[in-house]
Amino acid sequence: MWKNRRTSNSRRKLCIEALEQRMLLAGGNVTAIQNGVGQVSVVGDSGDNSITIEPAAGPNGIVIMGQGGTTVNNGAAVTFTGVTRLDILFLDGMDTLFAENLLLQSPQAPVSITMGKGNDQLTFRTSTVAQLAITIGTEQPGDVGNITATVNNDVITASGMSVRLLNESGVSSKLLNGTMGVSPGSMIQCTINSNQVTGGINTRIDDGIVLNPAPSTFTPSSSLQMNGNLTTGGEVRDVLGDDFQRVQSDNNTIGGNLTELMGNGFVTLEGNGNQIQGGWNFRAGNDFANNSALMSPSITLSGNSVGIGPTGGNVQATFGSNVDATKQFLPFRFNNNHNRGDVKIIAANNGNIVIDPTDDTGRLDITMGNGGINHIESLTMLGVDSGDPYIIFHSLPGDTVNINLTDVMVTDPHGVFYMRDFGVGVDHVLLSNLTVAGPVFNIYLSGSGHNDVTAKNVTAHGGFILNAAIYTSLGGNGGYFVFGHPGPP
Repeated sequence: MWKNRRTSNSRRKLCIEALEQRMLLAGGNVTAIQNGVGQVSVVGDSGDNSITIEPAAGPNGIVIMGQGGTTVNNGAAVTFTGVTRLDILFLDGMDTLFAENLLLQSPQAPVSITMGKGNDQLTFRTSTVAQLAITIGTEQPGDVGNITATVNNDVITASGMSVRLLNESGVSSKLLNGTMGVSPGSMIQCTINSNQVTGGINTRIDDGIVLNPAPSTFTPSSSLQMNGNLTTGGEVRDVLGDDFQRVQSDNNTIGGNLTELMGNGFVTLEGNGNQIQGGWNFRAGNDFANNSALMSPSITLSGNSVGIGPTGGNVQATFGSNVDATKQFLPFRFNNNHNRGDVKIIAANNGNIVIDPTDDTGRLDITMGNGGINHIESLTMLGVDSGDPYIIFHSLPGDTVNINLTDVMVTDPHGVFYMRDFGVGVDHVLLSNLTVAGPVFNIYLSGSGHNDVTAKNVTAHGGFILNAAIYTSLGGNGGYFVFGHPGPP
């Protein structure tokens, strides 16, 4: 849901407050011990800890080195071999962890990383481990630490990867325990690229913050890049909060379902070139208000193949309203996708959907709201092959609905083409090179009394267009009736 605190003109702003005086241990000391079965435990203190972990000689060997004044067991470094598990716990503070080239595979060893409140940085890359579980930050009041997390080029051999980046606000102001969070969030930058994962990837990133680079302009701060990952089995699930500048999931190969759930206040959301064995559930909230200095918010899903596994998979894409009067639409692009299953697109108000080109083996459902803040909405389908299109609008008085269906083929010989505007806005419809293989071709336009239709090379095996006050035939049409105007199709 769109929160009041998100839609108010008095959006939250960043400011600097004087903090109480406190003594920090610059660098601090990290304690690292290994028990009798090879489990290594690394625990920081209340200082700003910084360590590097690299491979050491010997099977499952690691060396832990202090950086920037941090000591390890009151010294410069400590080495362990035969590591069967690695647990890292940093307390509150501005902590930094850099881990690279670890080979914890003989035996396979899981890694768990927990970092508390503060401005924390994590890099975990080019390593091989059984499982990777990362939690940075907490959802306790006062936790507004900025977080940078990079997880790249790793091999997870057994039980998947989880990444949780948290702050006091939660996801869209809702905490993990189900209670309401406290504004503001924090700036969170997360990169998860080019990993090979046995099992799934589970990511949660709490709310970002809004920066104010100029009067009356607002910039969402946080980002997620998840590109080039390969998963074997398991679901890839991303749950993101509000105020994200960019969310990118490109060129991933996913051995199960992909679920992406995003909050309100975004600028760019994109998912391109993914190969998904199962289905894809994509959900985004409302776009960002009062961001006139920025590019228009947009959502693009392009070049994806969905349901390529043995059981196929459906696509469901849901997105919210354009709430910025300075932007004409909230654009949604669904281009060059191949779907072995159904496609369902649900848009709120003032949307602009472009599907160009796409094919699906099942049903294509499109539900759109009303014209919203600018009293206009738009649907364009170019080069689309589908079994059973089912398209719905809900226009309001004063709305304009622009519909362009060009080079569209309804392939199911028993299927139905159904399009209806349940409202009273004015529909402007262009139909060109539209072929319906099934027995039903029904278009119900709004009750405005001012709708117009232009048709060329539209062929069907029965059906009608209803409530076209103006109908213009450019030739090549047949197999349906037109009501609401004089003359034949």
